[in-house]
Amino acid sequence: MMIWNKLLKEKKWHKFFEDPHPIVIPFAEKLNNNGKKSVVDIGCGIGRHCHLLKEYGFNVYGCDSSTFGVSFTKKRLGDKLSENIVETDMTELPWSNGCFDIGICINVIYHGTYENGFDCLFEIKRVLKKGAPLLLTFLSSKDPEYGNGNLIEPNTFVFAEGYEKGVIHHFYTKSEISSIATLFDNCSYYEKTFVRGPEAEEGIYWVLEGTKP
Repeated sequence: MMIWNKLLKEKKWHKFFEDPHPIVIPFAEKLNNNGKKSVVDIGCGIGRHCHLLKEYGFNVYGCDSSTFGVSFTKKRLGDKLSENIVETDMTELPWSNGCFDIGICINVIYHGTYENGFDCLFEIKRVLKKGAPLLLTFLSSKDPEYGNGNLIEPNTFVFAEGYEKGVIHHFYTKSEISSIATLFDNCSYYEKTFVRGPEAEEGIYWVLEGTKP
C-alpha cells in the first residue's frame, strides 16, 4: 500500500512503529518457546514485532504490503531471517497450509472491507498448525474515527481526512467480533483503548486471542 511506504519513511511514524504494541510482549512471554517454534506476523510494518519475537528465540516470518516496510524488516532481522519476510497482500499469504506454530496480526485486518477482513482471517487460519495460538486486533465501532469519510458498506468508510486519507477502514461491532470468535477455539476478546499514532491520539480496538481448531 503506497500510503504506508510514505508514512513508514517519515521520522515520527518510523519512531512510533519501532516499539512493540503493548499486547504483544505479554503474549510472547507466556508462550512456551523451545527455540523451534515458528511465528508469522501478518502486516509486519518495519518489523517491530518480528524483531521482538526474534529476541525471544522464535523462528520469525512476516509479510507486509509496503515495499519499504519489507525491505527495512529484512535489514533489521539480518541475513539469516531475511528470506522469511515477503511483500504480499494480507488476503493472499504465500505459505502452505498448516506451517506456523503461532500467528499475530496487529492493527492490520480492518484496513479493507468486511469481506477483505474475513479473507485475511481465513488465510491466517489456513497457514497455522492445529492448536496454534493467535493474537489479533480490530478497530472498534466505538472508535473516534468512526464516520470519517464515505460510507461504502455498513461500518466501512473510505477516510476523507487524516494521515490515512483514501484508505478503507472497517469498524467492528461486538456482534461481528463474536462471529469471528467462532472461527477459532479457546477464544477471548475485549475492547481496549491504545495510542494509535505519534501524536499520542487514542483509538479503541478489539483484542482477540484464540487457537486454530
